[in-house]
Amino acid sequence: MAQKWVVGDKIKGKYDEYEVHRILEGGMGSVYICYALKQESPVALKTFKFITAREADDRFRREALIWTELEKHPYIVRARWIEETGGQLFIVLEYIAPDREGRNTLTHYLGGLSLSDSLRFAIQFCYG
Repeated sequence: MAQKWVVGDKIKGKYDEYEVHRILEGGMGSVYICYALKQESPVALKTFKFITAREADDRFRREALIWTELEKHPYIVRARWIEETGGQLFIVLEYIAPDREGRNTLTHYLGGLSLSDSLRFAIQFCYG
């Protein structure tokens, strides 16, 4: 069974050690907002609940590796590497700080968008 961390825990990975500052739970997994101690920067560690079977684990790893090989792009969250610790696979992502209104995920923008905002997002998705 995968380990569950709490705020204040340190997650020791192969590439860095991450101090957990915030935990966000979603329908498909968890995101641990952490401070990477060696990098001295905030990161997001994303994991998925459905990763249980070895085949799914391998598929997750392959797809995550493709994401880490993408170049830096203004419309795509950068995936830095994959960590495996405590029986859990993580994708280490760049941290996107919230804007002035506290928004930093697509979910924050859904619902009630104007036509011009909807078109602007659609164009950004296409660029990504």
